[in-house]
Amino acid sequence: MLAKLLGAIAGGMGEKVLAEQQPADLPPEALQFESMVPLRPPPAQNDDGMQRVREAVEKALREAGHLQ
Repeated sequence: MLAKLLGAIAGGMGEKVLAEQQPADLPPEALQFESMVPLRPPPAQNDDGMQRVREAVEKALREAGHLQ
């Protein structure tokens, strides 16, 4: 009973396999290709965590008159 229900839901295609669902029959040379070169992400631009500290120190020294 459950098989009938599932067969009806699937459109009555219980044992049939469409041509689009079958694996392609390719010649062996079609499957022999060079592997892709892995992509590398660009270098990070915000890795310097001390940059804000240096800017804050420089600003404070300029305001205090120690730097011009």
